[in-house]
Amino acid sequence: MYNVGMSACEKGGQWEQALSLHGELCKAKLSPDVISYNAAISACDKGNQWEQALSLFAELSAKGLHPNIITFSAVVSACRRARQWEQAWFLFGELKKTDIVLDVISYNTAMSTCDHLEQWEDTVSLLAEMREAALEPNINSYNAGVNAYHQGRQWQKALSLFSRCGSPS
Repeated sequence: MYNVGMSACEKGGQWEQALSLHGELCKAKLSPDVISYNAAISACDKGNQWEQALSLFAELSAKGLHPNIITFSAVVSACRRARQWEQAWFLFGELKKTDIVLDVISYNTAMSTCDHLEQWEDTVSLLAEMREAALEPNINSYNAGVNAYHQGRQWQKALSLFSRCGSPS
C-alpha cells in the first residue's frame, strides 16, 4: 500500500508526500524494500531533490538492501537533472561494479553525462562497451558518439559513425 502511494505521488509530482509516506512506512515498523526506495528516489528525481535521492540511496545500502537498475537509474537521473554531473558519473561507476545487467538507457545516460563533463573518450569507450555487451545502440547512443568525436576533433570517425546511424552493426 505504501509503495503504491509513493508511486502515485511520484507520478503526480508530489515528492514531499512520497517522502512523508516513506517516513510513515519506516515508523510503522514495516521494512521498506527496494521497491519502496525506488518509488521515493524516483519522486525525489521528479521533484529535483538530488540530495534527498542520494540520502535515500545511502540509506537503502546501509539497510543491506541491494539496489537494482531502477534504483541506479533514478538516483543518476536525479543527479543529472540537478546538473551534478560528477556525482552522476561516480554513480555509474558504482553501478558497473555490481552484477546488475546494464541496458541501453543506462549507457545513454552515462554517455550524456560524459558529454557534460567533456569526457569524449569515455563516451566512445562506452559506445564500444555497449556493442561488446551485445546491446544495440539507438539513435541517442549514436548522437552521443558523434558528438563525442566532434568534441575530440575526430571528424572522420564522427562521419563514419554518423553513416552507421540507423543501420545494423
